[in-house]
Amino acid sequence: MMAHRKSITVSASLLALVLSVGVVVAQNASSAQKTITGTVVTVDDKPAQTHVQLFNERAKHVGGPTPLPPGGSKTGDAVVGAPAPMPLQKPAEKPWKETDTDAAGKFSFTGIEPGRYVVVAGTGRNVTKMNVEVKPNEDVKPLTLKLPSK
Repeated sequence: MMAHRKSITVSASLLALVLSVGVVVAQNASSAQKTITGTVVTVDDKPAQTHVQLFNERAKHVGGPTPLPPGGSKTGDAVVGAPAPMPLQKPAEKPWKETDTDAAGKFSFTGIEPGRYVVVAGTGRNVTKMNVEVKPNEDVKPLTLKLPSK
């Protein structure tokens, strides 16, 4: 009977340890989340009330032939001294988060994990965008996005 009580005590202690470690991990994960804030203004620096979207940024390799530099090789051989092709950055197709600015042109996205994002403000042809990198140990500086027309 005594061995049974010891196993229950050990099991309860182990469960308490697992739960406390889980809470610490959850706290550390949530503390890495950041907030992206900013202001959208018109070309004459007046606050703009508009729609703002946040996209995850992902690298996309663009296929197809690369234009040849002057004196480049038409055979496809590497050109000595030519830089390696760079992947283009393109936002995901659907916004990750969306909001509207207030009367002062202010917006905010909360709960953002570290990574690269694209903030897009405006509608139709009156749109501007800005790349943002969220780092785990740094706060994100407030953004100012200027729309190309009134």
